[in-house]
Amino acid sequence: MARPKNRYPDLPRYVTARNGPAGLRYYFQKNGEKVPLGSDRAKALRLAELVSAGGATLDEARLGEVGLLTDAEIVSRAVPLKREPGIYFLIAGDRIVYIGQSTDVFARIRQHQRARRFDGFAWFPCPAHELVETEKTLILKFRPPQNTANLRTELRTKNADTQQFNDLPQSA
Repeated sequence: MARPKNRYPDLPRYVTARNGPAGLRYYFQKNGEKVPLGSDRAKALRLAELVSAGGATLDEARLGEVGLLTDAEIVSRAVPLKREPGIYFLIAGDRIVYIGQSTDVFARIRQHQRARRFDGFAWFPCPAHELVETEKTLILKFRPPQNTANLRTELRTKNADTQQFNDLPQSA
C-alpha cells in the first residue's frame, strides 16, 4: 500500500501537520509514533531538525530551544510576582478538597504544601473586603471535605437555628 501524499509538501518527511480546532499543529513522526511539536512552525521545524539530524531526544531539543532564547525574550515572558488577594481551591485528583481565602494567595498555597495533601490549585482574584463572604458561599456550595468539619462547628456556634448550615455533611 502506497504511503499517503503529504498535504504539506514543504515540510520534511518526518514532520506532519494537522489542522484542528486550535489551528495548525505540528508533529514529529518517528517509528510510527507522533510526538507533538506545537503550533509555532519555525520552532517545530527547529525541534524536529535537532531530533532528526542531531540525534537528540525531544526533551534535549526543547532544552536546546531554551538556550536559543535571548535575554530580552526570557525577560519578556516573566510573570510578575505580587501579593494578590483571592479565593483558592486545593485540588486532589479531580476533586476540590479545600477552599480558602488570603490576601496573598501564592504565599498561602506555599504554606498549605507543608500541611495539606493536594495535586494542584486554582484561584481567582477577589477584593479583600469580599474574601470572607465569598469563601463561605463557595464552601457551602462545594462542601469540600477539608473545610466542612471546621465550617460546621463555626456556623452552628454562630447560628444554631439556621437549617441550611446544619445540613452540612459530617466530615470523614
